[in-house]
Amino acid sequence: MLYTSHSTGAVSRRAFAVAALAVAITTTALAETSRQESMAEIGMSLEDARRLPAVERDAALASIEERLDALLDGKVGAGRKAAAMFLAGEIYFASGRYNEAAKAFRAAEKEAKNDPLADDAALAAIQALEAGRSAETEKEWAKWLRAYGRASSASDAML
Repeated sequence: MLYTSHSTGAVSRRAFAVAALAVAITTTALAETSRQESMAEIGMSLEDARRLPAVERDAALASIEERLDALLDGKVGAGRKAAAMFLAGEIYFASGRYNEAAKAFRAAEKEAKNDPLADDAALAAIQALEAGRSAETEKEWAKWLRAYGRASSASDAML
């Protein structure tokens, strides 16, 4: 009898330890899942912000950037860091901050290494650099047209 109660006690302790381990693993998994959901929510908020009028979009993008910064301040797993940096690049790009976007995309590429996200990040970095130049070019064209739009060379410039 003493042996039975001893083995029952050992089994109970083992069962308790296994249960505690299961709770710990579940808690960790839930924390990781909530982080993923937060990043997904931030991504969806970015998509929503892109459809807003310019005045509202700027404020929404600033808020989204703050949310992502808060997420990055926490512990983001190595696999999630590349995705978070890519998302940061998307936010910067949508804000018209193309140089910052290119840097974030390059950081995502470096973090992703051999992951399929790496080539997407590299492409996005190039697109951000091109957009930065074209945005600057568009501003210069607008200035030129305001200053010289009635000049004889304006029709050549419009081609």
